[in-house]
Amino acid sequence: NISISEITKAVAEFFDITSQELVSRSRRREIVEPRQVCMYLMRDLLNLSYPNIGEKLGNRDHTTAIHAFEKISREVSQNAGLNQKILLIKERLQKS
Repeated sequence: NISISEITKAVAEFFDITSQELVSRSRRREIVEPRQVCMYLMRDLLNLSYPNIGEKLGNRDHTTAIHAFEKISREVSQNAGLNQKILLIKERLQKS
């Protein structure tokens, strides 16, 4: 049983940023990838609706969450590094 806040916290810790930065309006690359990973995990692990995911991460539009989920889903199959990051975050979540 994983919560939204646990996912947010695990992603923030993994990428060495704050939870506040994840929900901020920042478009810096160091923040965008972790935010997209966070959205992906919320959808993947909790099966949250896109509007709900957008709301939890800085009141974003649901289309942002859709884009993030589809982008990360695509990249995971092509990018071993990203796939490894997501597996490590999932491992952390299962231990907590």
